[in-house]
Amino acid sequence: MEPCGVYMPGCYWWQPTSKWKFKCTVAWDQIAEQGIDGQKVLDEMTRMFGPDRRNWQTPCCGANFAPWRKGASKVIELRDASGEWKAILADRLPEQLDDQIKGVLHEWHVAAQRITPDDIMSAIPLILPKANKTHIPGVSKFDFREWERLGRPTLTQAGWVALCRVIASKDPVNLQHIISLCDTIKVPNGLDPESWPVLMTESLH
Repeated sequence: MEPCGVYMPGCYWWQPTSKWKFKCTVAWDQIAEQGIDGQKVLDEMTRMFGPDRRNWQTPCCGANFAPWRKGASKVIELRDASGEWKAILADRLPEQLDDQIKGVLHEWHVAAQRITPDDIMSAIPLILPKANKTHIPGVSKFDFREWERLGRPTLTQAGWVALCRVIASKDPVNLQHIISLCDTIKVPNGLDPESWPVLMTESLH
């Protein structure tokens, strides 16, 4: 089955079971639990399609989705030096880095706010397909045809290591242990999945 390319925040995905499995369908009740931001999404959908949620049109395909089962399952959005938003398909963050970053989340977020588009591109010098917005706030579609044409640019685990090192370098006092880990961690550079799933999103500003 061809992937529909839809990607959206984790809280949008409908989860049919308690297991790490999802369905490519927007979970409106979960969005309603997101406070003011969630209510803005529901208000906009009501404005466009009326109050009956059964009439709300979505770009979702309804396919089952298990993250990472068939390769890269995340889309990273970022803004380049010209201010244009773009997107890149991404592999899973290496587990060692994930564990260390969770221990210094505040310092990490502060450091991440200091990086520039040029900093990002120095770590992941890839041509990035543009993100395509849909009529649902927060939901976009990844352009797989353009991605194929550009040679399947993907943020691999090696790319994550390079990017994390750039971020950590913005606060060498508190994040020196992450810099050291990036200098020693060994990860695979290649990614050759058999097929591609619908996608989840994480924004990197």
